[in-house]
Parts: sequence; structure tokens; C-alpha cells
Amino acid sequence: MLIDFALGNWQLNSYSATLGEHSQASAIRVYSGFGLAVVLGLPLGYLSGRITGINRLIDPLIQLIRTVPGIGWLPLAMVWFGVGERMPLFVIALAAFFPIYVNTVQGICPVG
Repeated sequence: MLIDFALGNWQLNSYSATLGEHSQASAIRVYSGFGLAVVLGLPLGYLSGRITGINRLIDPLIQLIRTVPGIGWLPLAMVWFGVGERMPLFVIALAAFFPIYVNTVQGICPVG
């Protein structure tokens, strides 16, 4: 089955020889979600690391949201975005956002 899925030698079903197509679609979702997380996480992390007032305003909220497991967001994402391309993009971006934000804040914060 796996060989047919990858190469389509036996044409066993409608998914024969579609591994490359599905892999490409998954890669696009992952790169898009990560890109969205970078676009949001880096500026927020930079501002939160440099400006104390913004850190006191934004950081507690982000830390509160961060405690929710990724799988816990799935039902909400399905309600908000439906079952389609936007839902996995949201979940991937959310999972990648927190490490980007936290590490940016830690990297920008003045030592001492």
C-alpha cells in the first residue's frame, strides 16, 4: 500500500501516486503557519522585551494562553474556522508562536 501511495505502480485506489502532492500540501501548511507565528511572535517579543509597560500588559495574557495544551485549541479552532485550510494553519501558528515569543523576550531583555 505504501509503495502504491508513493509510486502508483498498482493503482489500487484513488490515492495511488499522491504522496508527493500530499507532502507538498502539508509542507505549505507548516511553512505558512510558522511564518505567521514569526510575523506575530518576533515583534511582540521584541516590544515586550524592550518596553516594561508592554511586558506587564501583554506577557501575563500570553503566559495564560500558553498554558492551554495545543490539542485543547482544536475544538475551538474547528468552531471558529471550520474544517478547512485555516484551521490547521491556526493550530500550527499557535504552537510555533509561544516558543518564538518567549525566546525573543529572553533574548531582548537586558541582563541584570
